[in-house]
Amino acid sequence: MSEAVRARTAQQIEEDRHWWFASRTWALLGMLDRVVAGHDGPAGPALSQSPEPCPERSRRGGEGAVEGPALSRNPEPCPERSRRGSEGAVEGLTAGLRVLDVGCGAGNMIHHLSRYGQVKGVEIDPRPIAVARQRGYDVEQGDATQPLPFQAGSFDLVAALDLIEHNQDDMGILQECYRLLSPGGHVVITVPAFMWLWSHNDVINAHVRRYTAAELGDKLRQVGFRTRRMTYNNFLVFPLAAALILARRGTEREPRLASHHLDQDEYQVEMEPVPPLLNTILSAVGWVEAQILRWLNLPVGTSIICIAEKPSQAQGRA
Repeated sequence: MSEAVRARTAQQIEEDRHWWFASRTWALLGMLDRVVAGHDGPAGPALSQSPEPCPERSRRGGEGAVEGPALSRNPEPCPERSRRGSEGAVEGLTAGLRVLDVGCGAGNMIHHLSRYGQVKGVEIDPRPIAVARQRGYDVEQGDATQPLPFQAGSFDLVAALDLIEHNQDDMGILQECYRLLSPGGHVVITVPAFMWLWSHNDVINAHVRRYTAAELGDKLRQVGFRTRRMTYNNFLVFPLAAALILARRGTEREPRLASHHLDQDEYQVEMEPVPPLLNTILSAVGWVEAQILRWLNLPVGTSIICIAEKPSQAQGRA
């Protein structure tokens, strides 16, 4: 990304301050650095490890102190930290990949994925697209269950982050990701784990299902992908998270959060506010887990992270 383009785009956003979003980002980038970019150094914090909010911001979003699809209602980045995104932590990485973020929403992950190359976003809902473009991101409208306006093999890395659980036709999305990838390219996927953890959070996010690692792996194999990494995450907080979800189920203690699936005036799901001290503690736990995930797969968690490869022609199906 050139200096001129970087100056026009958000390099850090309010979502980066929430423990859930920060933890997921550290885990994703640590795994991608090793598998996609071949970088085995320590997991650099692609976002500030300090989870305190910007002083001038009064609202934060997110999906609870338990798990959460990452989303603040405030589209503006923190101006005084606008240059401290993932760009500065990627020396030595492959930065020339063609990257597609499918179902990118307001572009909350684009500034992090840009460590691997130029990022294109696709989103079906025009409301978050407007926010993404305000942030300076290159985002088009499109439905990933239908052929997207790109030639086969156009991308080296495709991200489908908290996407396929929203769609009845999850196989259609995986097949389109496969088509768009060049041979030897990678897809990175995150999904919520375990149907028995179904909660009000799934309702306000318009989820269709939650997955097990075996179920997701089987779908990827049917499409033709070769799994490189498959792990649960939010492992260290899993006992507390699962207990809280089950204790809240069917009670008035379920958080009442804004959702664009329920309100036309919203553009994404509001993340459940977390007290600053707890946010700091949970962020630290997430950072520790991200270091573990660089090397090891974890057996249980509230979410799943998968990196899969489209085999090269020499390896099999192209």
